[in-house]
Amino acid sequence: MIKFNSKCYRFSYYLVVLFVITSCSNSKYLNQDIIKRNYQIDDYLYNDSIKVAIDFYGQLDNINLLKTKKSELKKELKGFDNLSVDKLFFTCNSKINDYKIYLFYDKIEENQDSITQVSILKTNPDFRYSIIEKQKGNTKITTLVKSKTTKKEYTLEVAKDVVSKINIGSFDKNKLSYFKIFQTFVKGNHNYLQAREKLKTAPLDDKKHQQFNDVKFQFIATSNSFLSNNPEYNSFLLDYEKKRKTYFNKTVNDIYSNDDVFKNNKVFDEIGLIAKNNSVIILNEDHYYPKHRYFAMQLLDVLKQNGYSYLSLEAFFSDKENNLFPNYNNGFYTSEPYFGHFLRRARELGFTILGHENQDDSIDREIGQAKNVYRILQDDPNAKIFVYVGHAHLEKSTKDKKWMAEYFKEFAKINPITINQAKIFADTNDEIVLIPRKHLEKDSLLNSSADYFLINNIKVDLKKVYTNSKFKSVTLKNREIKNHKNEELLIEVFDFYEYEKLKSLTLPIINLLATSKSTTIKVDLPLGKYYIKIKTVENKKIFEEVILVE
Repeated sequence: MIKFNSKCYRFSYYLVVLFVITSCSNSKYLNQDIIKRNYQIDDYLYNDSIKVAIDFYGQLDNINLLKTKKSELKKELKGFDNLSVDKLFFTCNSKINDYKIYLFYDKIEENQDSITQVSILKTNPDFRYSIIEKQKGNTKITTLVKSKTTKKEYTLEVAKDVVSKINIGSFDKNKLSYFKIFQTFVKGNHNYLQAREKLKTAPLDDKKHQQFNDVKFQFIATSNSFLSNNPEYNSFLLDYEKKRKTYFNKTVNDIYSNDDVFKNNKVFDEIGLIAKNNSVIILNEDHYYPKHRYFAMQLLDVLKQNGYSYLSLEAFFSDKENNLFPNYNNGFYTSEPYFGHFLRRARELGFTILGHENQDDSIDREIGQAKNVYRILQDDPNAKIFVYVGHAHLEKSTKDKKWMAEYFKEFAKINPITINQAKIFADTNDEIVLIPRKHLEKDSLLNSSADYFLINNIKVDLKKVYTNSKFKSVTLKNREIKNHKNEELLIEVFDFYEYEKLKSLTLPIINLLATSKSTTIKVDLPLGKYYIKIKTVENKKIFEEVILVE
């Protein structure tokens, strides 16, 4: 049993009250005010409360000081009288070599100059450690490296290397940015819950530059769009759509009863007639909306019936080695579960799926995209093509910029039919409404050259994808789930047979957010065989099993 200094535990009423109120250094745990501000992305650490950044190199296993007892650390630091455990703010182990790094923070009260100073305080081959401090202004960082090796040069060189990468007063914006955070936790881990929370807590807010904060908003919104059963996403949509609904509701209401404003199944009838007489249809999406991909999936049947055999996608990249199923190699947006269902359905119907993203840095992106779509017609003059794009790439005429569709029109000498589902938001009694352009030409704020506008109020869920399947409730259970009670968790559900073929490249059929109240989590799934993972916000895998739903 660990013995505590009895002086720290006098049962004086006033000291007990003081302890509770101030959480003084006699606490079982370290000073969390500084430690909780440690923010790490890959091997880059930044603490905005003390304005210290460290660019570590190599495989490190971080230790969570927020949950580490002070008594344990005191044992480790026994004999280092000049190093206070209360000033420790970061520690880690090497995954490769047998050493441990400790970093301590001191605020120097007297005024110091801004020149960075480095001092080797101590290195001892018998105790196998080295201590170096680095100071700039009022901030001093002391680095301790301990090792079981008998070579003092080893710990000294490691300590020198760590200290050389400590930056006091600033951080590297190439190492720590919203884009870098998003790329690391989404593309690296495919953990959209982790990405969302890392973006929220990133120490990068800049009140003076709204554009900077807009990037944060966009990445958080995109991360949320990959997660179903997500109250935060639903709340975001209410705010995102509110102004546009306020503006468009009256306009839509005024034309709603017109015979050529099509609703629900009649939308597909009308698009079927359009498809019969036109060889290229371009539909766009707002990247925040899985329901836009679901509508595109619904369109595939009617387009196939009218001779369409090509699906051309923005930001899609073919994976010839793993082309049986959609996978993470195909692109970022295509990794969203409902985009995956869109691609699966296209393959089932026999569409040739191609990507038209420009990969020639020497030309404008819009020109490159247009040329790639036009190349399909050059190779197959009788081709009928369904082109799927983001936002304004479907514009055939705008004042400010020339977009892909306008270039394509020039190259192919074909006027593609364009359907914009990213522009108009309105409260309607019908899930989908198709409005011809003529009803909106006088709208000065519309700012789109599209031939048709689609109001998409579809509420997507798996039951709309697996229309012929029976659904059953499945109970996921283990002890680890209980250890994360009341925490938001990510549930990834994979088709078992896809997972057998693709492993880590497999796209989930759905990403669900859930909060466990006990040792179990329940999910509704169609009959079938699935590989299911549950991950925490820190990307810890706490459940991984094959589940048969029958």
